[in-house]
Amino acid sequence: MTGQRTGNLLLASAAFLMSVELGFPGTASGRSKGWSGKDLRRVHTLYVSPPWAENRGKNFDPRKYVRDLKTAGAGTIEFYLKDHHGNAYFKTAVGNFDGKDLLTPLVEESHAQGMNFVAYYSVGWDNWAFHNHPEWRPESPKETTRIDLFLSVDVQSGYLDYMLQHLKDIAAAPVDGWFLDVCCGGPAYGNSTAESQRRIYETIKHLRPNSLVTWNSAGGMDEELNKYSDFSSMEGWRPEAQSFVSRFMRRLDKPFTVESPGSYLGWAGWALKPAALLQLEGAVVSANGGALAVGLNPFADGTINPAEVTNLGTLWKFIQEREEYFINTKPAAEIGILSPSGSKTWWTESWWLAMQGLHEALLDYQIDFGVARAQSDFEKYSLLILPADGKLSGAELERVIRFVEKGGKLLALGRSFAGLEKVLGIEVQGYGELPYTAAYAALKAPELKRNIPDYPVLIRGGAIRTKATTGTSLAKVINPIAEYTPHTFFGWSYPGPRGLGANPPGEETGYDMIVKNRYGQGAAIYVAGLLSEDLGSTVAGQHNAATWLKQLVANMVDMLLPDRLVVASAPPGIELVTNWQANRLVVSLINYYAALPGRFSVGDDRIAKATGITLRVNEARVGKPARVFMQPGNRDLTWERKDGCLEITVPDFLIHAFVVVESHSAPAFLRRDNFELRKSPILVPDVHFVKQLYDARGGYRGELRRPGVALAGRGPSWDDFGKKKSILLDAYRPSRLPMSIDPVLLLEVRK
Repeated sequence: MTGQRTGNLLLASAAFLMSVELGFPGTASGRSKGWSGKDLRRVHTLYVSPPWAENRGKNFDPRKYVRDLKTAGAGTIEFYLKDHHGNAYFKTAVGNFDGKDLLTPLVEESHAQGMNFVAYYSVGWDNWAFHNHPEWRPESPKETTRIDLFLSVDVQSGYLDYMLQHLKDIAAAPVDGWFLDVCCGGPAYGNSTAESQRRIYETIKHLRPNSLVTWNSAGGMDEELNKYSDFSSMEGWRPEAQSFVSRFMRRLDKPFTVESPGSYLGWAGWALKPAALLQLEGAVVSANGGALAVGLNPFADGTINPAEVTNLGTLWKFIQEREEYFINTKPAAEIGILSPSGSKTWWTESWWLAMQGLHEALLDYQIDFGVARAQSDFEKYSLLILPADGKLSGAELERVIRFVEKGGKLLALGRSFAGLEKVLGIEVQGYGELPYTAAYAALKAPELKRNIPDYPVLIRGGAIRTKATTGTSLAKVINPIAEYTPHTFFGWSYPGPRGLGANPPGEETGYDMIVKNRYGQGAAIYVAGLLSEDLGSTVAGQHNAATWLKQLVANMVDMLLPDRLVVASAPPGIELVTNWQANRLVVSLINYYAALPGRFSVGDDRIAKATGITLRVNEARVGKPARVFMQPGNRDLTWERKDGCLEITVPDFLIHAFVVVESHSAPAFLRRDNFELRKSPILVPDVHFVKQLYDARGGYRGELRRPGVALAGRGPSWDDFGKKKSILLDAYRPSRLPMSIDPVLLLEVRK
């Protein structure tokens, strides 16, 4: 790239520029750099061969394994190099080396096939280390006679140095990435801290600077831990959970992976998921911006059944047909559920379950949403939802207030009112919460009653003593006739968030259950009941108990955002995800009926089709359409204009389909977002500016000429351009990567 350095203008082929500068997988400049956001076809290999197994590893051929996966369509291999038993499948002088180095041939063959290789290492569970180094055990070790339980070591002990030596041994091979399992979450999961994570991360980066690091649940922890991962990774075992963790991880604006077992019995299980279920999972994760890594389980002797690879190949073919519309997208969701800034380990927090409950409510009504970080840019959303247990700092509260004041919409639930009383138009009386673990909502506003019978709506978890001030009351609180206890109960009642049931409703109170308020240029709705807690309690079971609460959430969203970008007419069980891609709005429609729990579909003729779906797309927001079509299949769709919207009829489909609205130009905010301002280093000026133009092959193509007489005096001459230069890096990111026939002209940028 001499022409750039000396100030020449270079006309080169885009393929050359892209391969040298961007470091795509497989190029000389660095296979590992940035691959995570580009490859959607991944396999998560749990190679487990414990010492007691007969013929352990005898039939495992690492090179054939890689070639077979390449043929099936995989792009990235994650491989278990040190398992929970403590077996090491790489050369090492410490620990329990299996005696056969699998790492070297796996990496060599992966790279020869143009694939990425990720080293999968178990951190906190290590049966060999537990038994051979008692001093590494946590203070309260979990040890049992169960043969399926793995034993924890304390990463803060001498085990950390032992592990770091293993990482150095693995880094002898040019691995592209690292997946560290079982390291955070307390003594039962390795007991890592931010300091030990830092040491692990920096050790890897010192050894392999361009390789990418993640660990199980990266993206779901507190910010201090998330710093030490290059991409996020969380487990998701069913489509609804995969949708939620994908949206949750996407909030960090970094690539992410969802790990899912290839067996419906879980990790290291040998009961294959049907292809339809894998395709559904792949569609859910990819549409939401991530990559699905599916578990593959060799037998103990190393045999890999071809049927398992074929099953995965069916998934990867499905993904490959859709990759153009999955990659290089920007979420178009207008609604953000606000995640608290001070949260720690996700599975210990009540807000996590509350957010999942809200997710399923919105999912059922095809209401697209993202997860907003309280300490980051949530102003990009039109509507914020605050779960009951979302605790905000003073500065974050001020930002939420300004957000509404400037025209944003807010839906606040339960205890999230603190500091927002003026915005919500309410005051809280007495001791706050009413002395019951359940409350009923008497709906008054017609907009709230849509599709809900004229019957008190139960909200388990109680309610706050709320009175409207500047706000308008839309619903009243009805208390149960008595608290549900072993001595005061009517009959059988499923427990709520606090473990208790609910007695029937009594008299209507003077307290307000739902209040709507105008504030500045925006509007807010407050629900005094602990609605998100109740929704969360239904995630693990009793989903039908939330039927009316889900409808209530949808009604309130419609009240606050009546002119959403996309509104679907579809049954529950169809997920809708919207993404921008340059001048395209890409709408993913995902059919959960293709793989209902307990009714996995085998054969296309047995899959319940998605049918009768229509979309209304706000034309003012998406721009004048140049084309409306469906993918895969590149099929033009029927549509008409109605009330400022494009009403699109969606043909029947099986598992997943894109509806693409292609406009004549990208929306203004996307055009602005394509540019990023960075400070340039001071460059040494050229005494003489070379005006000759050459193509990538070195052929002379002419030269730049000075302005003619008509333009004289209106700007600097070409000779002036060589005197002062700056570098603008990564300024424009086209949605479609240039082809080898596309010319790219590199010019100096001046203000």
